[in-house]
Amino acid sequence: MTAACVISDILRMEKPYRRIVVIPTHTQKIDAVYKRINDERRARVQDILLQVRRNIHTLAYGHHELIDVIRKADDELEHRRQVVMEAVSPTLMDAAITQILTYKDGVCKRMEQMLTPVAPVAPDQPKQRISTLRRYDVLP
Repeated sequence: MTAACVISDILRMEKPYRRIVVIPTHTQKIDAVYKRINDERRARVQDILLQVRRNIHTLAYGHHELIDVIRKADDELEHRRQVVMEAVSPTLMDAAITQILTYKDGVCKRMEQMLTPVAPVAPDQPKQRISTLRRYDVLP
């Protein structure tokens, strides 16, 4: 039986007084497993942070105009690493993974926009007009 099942069975007993003494040992087993899960998640987040940092630096390699963007990204990733190291819940660490990947996507997109030359718009070309249509206006 698992430690959680044993504790649950003891607590459901009508007179659990003799068995209550074993609850702390089973609680310690549960805490150890929970700690191991958190440590594995922290290691996974650390790997993702390292990969994200590499991706950002690889994209910016050789472009000196992106130094400020890289510094800000490194500072933000370091802040997120600190948050993960202090997190006590696996759910918070999973949420941090999503936040880190979203942040990386935004930074990479910004960097690509900075590196892409903007084509000038010719003044003789008409501007595109965008209008909003509702479905019930088009298809009655």
